[in-house]
Amino acid sequence: MGIPITEIVDSFKERKCILLLGPSLAINKVGGPLQPGLINYFKAKQLEIEEDMDNLYSCKKQTKTRAYVYLKEYYRDNGEPNNLHRQLAQIPCHLYISINPDLLMKQALEDYGVEHEFKYYIKGQPAEEVVNPTAEKPLLYNLFGSIDNQQSLIFTHDDLIQYMLSIIREFKLPQNLRGALESSLYFIFLGFDFEKWYLRLLLKMFLDESKLSIASEAACRTQDRLRTFYAGNYGLEFVDDNIEAYIKALYDECHKREMLRPIKEKAQASIQEEINELIRKDEVSEALDRLYQFLENLDEQAFRDKAEDKQEWLNELDSHTAKLSRIEKSLRKQEISEEAVNIERHKIISAVQTIAQTFAV
Repeated sequence: MGIPITEIVDSFKERKCILLLGPSLAINKVGGPLQPGLINYFKAKQLEIEEDMDNLYSCKKQTKTRAYVYLKEYYRDNGEPNNLHRQLAQIPCHLYISINPDLLMKQALEDYGVEHEFKYYIKGQPAEEVVNPTAEKPLLYNLFGSIDNQQSLIFTHDDLIQYMLSIIREFKLPQNLRGALESSLYFIFLGFDFEKWYLRLLLKMFLDESKLSIASEAACRTQDRLRTFYAGNYGLEFVDDNIEAYIKALYDECHKREMLRPIKEKAQASIQEEINELIRKDEVSEALDRLYQFLENLDEQAFRDKAEDKQEWLNELDSHTAKLSRIEKSLRKQEISEEAVNIERHKIISAVQTIAQTFAV
């Protein structure tokens, strides 16, 4: 018979439904899946990395360190929130759990002015506590880490094993998140690959006999034998609608009941806030570019008021940009240690933050 959409939407009101976001939700700018293109991107950058059967990577430790820079670059340049993220941002769910390291869902919530909390798990570390999620202030939790934090990422098979041992054996998730999982009744899996072995362990962690779970897939359907396995062992119901149709059905029902979150205009951030956010994302080069653009467009009177010379500030930013480029190139060629690079990067970051603070309105 299946669980009707109306019943799922009713559960949003009681904070009884969790949306779990899988890899098929992440789509690149031309409409294809985002994650599979990463291996070709690494190879184009001449990194000696191979992909294994779990869509993870095999490489030397030094190559893994270098790959992190390109991974962030790839996700930044090729990924953007799509219509699925935007619809999910308006659906009044209190808790989104993503196994993707990208920040696309986070950006969609921000773009629509949805106040929320974003956290992610770091394998082997005590979990940072979260607030109790509500429909008014939902929680987005990246279970497999964030591209903003290299230590949190699951990049190799060994990372995955360590992660599974850490999260399942000791169940280190934040207490409030664990409470939300225990009190929720409906678990909606959107865009997962059910052939992955580790997914069975995650389902065992989330589900028990009292939970109601639904899976909506991408265009490529899970084989019937696997569907039978998941239905028999986890009570997982596969719906005929693909993820686009299923999310739209949830969205339309919420719209019909006037339950959708209103779209709010984002407050204009100051240049200091913009720069701090870029630095928080470890996008130092982008922070330099944004600050240069800001100062270049600033009226000359703003500099005269501060008894400053505009060209001197622009020259200083040019100098920091050139230095950052040199040290990153030296790191890729293994001509300089990562520790030495971090020292110089911190000096550049400090200078950039000082300049931004000087001209913050």
